[in-house]
This record gives sequence, structure tokens and C-alpha cells, in this order.
Amino acid sequence: MFILSIILIPLAFSDDSIYGCSTEEIQLTVTCRPKLNQLTEEMKKNPLNAGFPSVETLQKMSGYCKEAMACVKPAKCDAIKNRMSKFSGMCETIDFMKGPYAQCAAKVSCRDT
Repeated sequence: MFILSIILIPLAFSDDSIYGCSTEEIQLTVTCRPKLNQLTEEMKKNPLNAGFPSVETLQKMSGYCKEAMACVKPAKCDAIKNRMSKFSGMCETIDFMKGPYAQCAAKVSCRDT
């Protein structure tokens, strides 16, 4: 829910949303909300700062990221694109964490403790 509020709520109150986004683009934020909520709920269960989630969990989160980004991709206005770029960065981190190098690092880190 936190991610959702960072991305969507400011759109409703920013000048950019009034002047830079079409009604259709604003509607995308409503249409795509369930996809963003899926990722938010998964992150609540498995926060990235609490250690490495399982590969399966990271793959699920990555899938949610891809779905949400694809849903919002048609938006061209700066207000939505700027907010989604932050979301995109988080998705890139998830994709990196699910990769072989990051998983190897997690295993080595667990052995050292």
C-alpha cells in the first residue's frame, strides 16, 4: 500500500496531473492499481530489507512488476512516467536479486553468519 500511495496519490494532487496527463492516462492509474497492489502485498510479506526472499518469491514479485509496468506503459505524461521510474528502479532491484549472482551471494552470506 505504501508503494501505491507514493505513486498514485500524488498524481491526484499535483499540477502535472492536471496539465500534463490526459483523462485516459489518469484512468490508467486506476486500472493498474490491482497489479500494483499485488506487488505491494507480496513485499509486505517479504520485505527486501529483511534478507533475501526465496527465488520463487522474487520471481513472483518480478512478474507483478512486469505486469504493472506493462499496464502503465501507454502513459506518456511526465507526472506518471516520473513516478513509475522510481517503481521501475525497485523492479530492477528485484530482477537483480532473483538472478544467479545475487542468489549465490545470499548463500555465501548465510554461511558466514
